[in-house]
Amino acid sequence: MKSRINLASPHQLGFVVDDLDSAIKNFAQTLNVGPFFVLDAFDYDIIYKGTKSKPRMSVAFSYMDETQIELICQHNDAPSVYSEFKSKHETGIVHLGYFVENPQDYLRALDGQAEVVQYGDDGVTKDSFYCSFAPFGGGLVEFTELHAPRKARWEFMKAAARDWDGKTLVRPYSDAVSK
Repeated sequence: MKSRINLASPHQLGFVVDDLDSAIKNFAQTLNVGPFFVLDAFDYDIIYKGTKSKPRMSVAFSYMDETQIELICQHNDAPSVYSEFKSKHETGIVHLGYFVENPQDYLRALDGQAEVVQYGDDGVTKDSFYCSFAPFGGGLVEFTELHAPRKARWEFMKAAARDWDGKTLVRPYSDAVSK
């Protein structure tokens, strides 16, 4: 019998969007989600399905209660889980995200039940990766290492969302990085 892993509610919902500014405004107006911490136009070195790629993207993060909302806008056609999703579905939820102490432990526990389709290529570690679960229609789950600086950043964003007065909708990602 294969190993089983127990996943609670996801920590993150990742959405592929066409226009980051419009998506931010839509989440704020319809769901009262904000503020969003935005990381504008950067090149993301990844390994996608075994091949190096460099999507140019912008992302925005906020919280809806305990769940992080990640809005992802890819600006080029580089192969990635985001461009693949966009070609099939346009926009929508691309992944469920889990913040875990050791992502590699989850990969070992999955024991072939899921395929790693993308991870960051920083030359050092695979601290965040996307798995495709074939038995569930290929749905993507992202496992991300919750190391101390990342945890502090996410807690800062969560507190900002909890205390948000609806006024400053967009903040630079660097506001949370320095925390």
